[in-house]
Amino acid sequence: MVQNDNLKLLHVNWLLFPLLAPLALLFHLVTRFRNLGYDLNFFRSKSVPVPTLCVGNLRVGGTGKTPFVEYLLKQFVISNKQVCTLNRGYGRKTKGFIEANSVSYAEQIGDEAMQYFQKFGLNVKVFVGENRVKAIHDILLKYSNLDLVVLDDAFQHRSLKCQYNILLTELERPFYKDFLLPFGRLREARIGANRAQCVVVTKCPTILTESKRNECLKNISKYTQKNTPIFFTTISYSAPVSLFRPTKPIGKDTKVLLLSGIDNPIPFIEFCKSNYIVSEVVKFPDHHNFSFNDLQLVLEKSKKTDLILTTEKDATRLEKFASLFEKTDICYLPIEINFLGEEEQFLSILKNLTN
Repeated sequence: MVQNDNLKLLHVNWLLFPLLAPLALLFHLVTRFRNLGYDLNFFRSKSVPVPTLCVGNLRVGGTGKTPFVEYLLKQFVISNKQVCTLNRGYGRKTKGFIEANSVSYAEQIGDEAMQYFQKFGLNVKVFVGENRVKAIHDILLKYSNLDLVVLDDAFQHRSLKCQYNILLTELERPFYKDFLLPFGRLREARIGANRAQCVVVTKCPTILTESKRNECLKNISKYTQKNTPIFFTTISYSAPVSLFRPTKPIGKDTKVLLLSGIDNPIPFIEFCKSNYIVSEVVKFPDHHNFSFNDLQLVLEKSKKTDLILTTEKDATRLEKFASLFEKTDICYLPIEINFLGEEEQFLSILKNLTN
């Protein structure tokens, strides 16, 4: 049930080097051949008749794509652009092309798409579909006046020729220190970063030292095209929001149980420990579909706390269990992206995409 910390996992992987290294080499050969096929036009990348912006990463999970996509969507909405977002709907129990609507739920479209729809409503069209090229053509049949399609997690979906690729990497878990699956957590070799037109380093502290910034710039630049812009961002949490019913005021002396089902809950946990009294932490794997038994266990553990605190993404998968929380307070923490300088330069890139 409870997810291992990635650092512990990496330690175990080193111990299993003789077994995992040959598998990682095989994975490298497969992904390298695939990318080479696209680079040499042996495999065809298809263009679509609308500007496209891809947000992706080289690593499996946990780089902060969801709040970053929300940041992008917010900027386009402010600029009065007709924009939609498309991802494959990871973790959903359905297949095929689906547009989010007022009766959609997380198991149908995935937690990320559900979060986008709940946050932006009718201002942003939200879609899921495994085949991105076909999905975009289906979208344009319904909404021909779109200014832009924002693709969530499509960096490796090379059958689509995307106009602009933004690569995300975490400050503390950067791609240049990681290794290929299954030895590490990379989906493809580090050199894949050279397809990005822009790199964003996520989850930085609010005060980033010059030496750490320069170290990161130097290492990322080894794998990107010359003069590829690199930006640094941090995350911030807003005041807790009640999930089902109003809760009593929350302060420094509030005892909370933390519930998470995301790849890297460390920033969430650290923030809560600095602002509340954390009595218990319950972690599930990324995109975990909570069951009745899971939550019964959580409720049992929460009896000595004032409330349960969860992440914004997890909240989308908890909505169907409202009846379980009739006597227990549960809130989620909204999350936002903030740039550590040079935001105007980044916004000028976005502006050029839709001009």
